[in-house]
Amino acid sequence: GNADLQHVANVGEGAALNFSPDLGTGSGYQDGAVVMAIKSHTFYIGTSASVNQFGDPIYSLYRKEGLLAPVELVEGIENIQILYGLDTQGEVLVPSTYVNASGITDYRDVVSVRIQITVNSIDDVGSNSIDTITSAADGLSRRTLTQTVRLRNRLKKE
Repeated sequence: GNADLQHVANVGEGAALNFSPDLGTGSGYQDGAVVMAIKSHTFYIGTSASVNQFGDPIYSLYRKEGLLAPVELVEGIENIQILYGLDTQGEVLVPSTYVNASGITDYRDVVSVRIQITVNSIDDVGSNSIDTITSAADGLSRRTLTQTVRLRNRLKKE
């Protein structure tokens, strides 16, 4: 059972070792404390192993978990933008502006997240398409999808 699990702090150098055997500051964890595993997921746009009708490379959304090999999730994703809604007016908790991560000076000002994904048709849809968002250069149909999410844990500023 879980009662038999013990923490072993491997101290040393390297990716799987800790700098210190302590798990925190002060007196550490008390009886009954639960230590959870940390998972790291990275999402990115990369070249797919697939090609379009002309043999040209296409782009896909990938997910990489920790040290595991990346997994291709969706073909035809050519751009993702993540913007953070900042409330710079005080207690209003409504975004006054949206910025990328480098534009955040105080994460307590972040009250929402906006994700924009640009998808394409992968193959040339032709000039006779009823689609009005076709690029003349490559014949691909494109759409930008946007979703804004309010951060519920930001009920008031601390």
